[in-house]
Amino acid sequence: MSEKGGRPSKFKEDLLKDAEVLAGLGFTEKDFCTYWGICPRTLYRWKNKNGGELRQAIEKGKLNANITATKALLNKVKSGNLTAIIFWLTNRCPESWQDRRALVQQNESKIANIVITGVKQEERNEFIKTIIKRQIPDRFPQTGG
Repeated sequence: MSEKGGRPSKFKEDLLKDAEVLAGLGFTEKDFCTYWGICPRTLYRWKNKNGGELRQAIEKGKLNANITATKALLNKVKSGNLTAIIFWLTNRCPESWQDRRALVQQNESKIANIVITGVKQEERNEFIKTIIKRQIPDRFPQTGG
């Protein structure tokens, strides 16, 4: 089968399965081109050919790899691996578990803005207390009333 009078296409149906496996191993588009001996433009054409079968095979391979990695990470989390737990929480619940250094920088910036805008000392102290309460809740225990 030739493409518009050019040389015969190297695309074969068995490349679909190869693409799925290779994408699952982390191959990039550049890697596919090198492996198959084609240029990026050819890969682009192949991915859009036949209803995007090659593109779908690549996406399926990536998805399968992500599922495998997620299961492995979750198993590590369930087994109590502290590094895995930290990784999971900082990525899945960033609003509660983001890197504390980033929070300190954000808060320092807010405090600096308060100082610059001439807010009263009592308001500044209350704001700083609020920030600390969020970061270290047991520093200022809740009082009834």
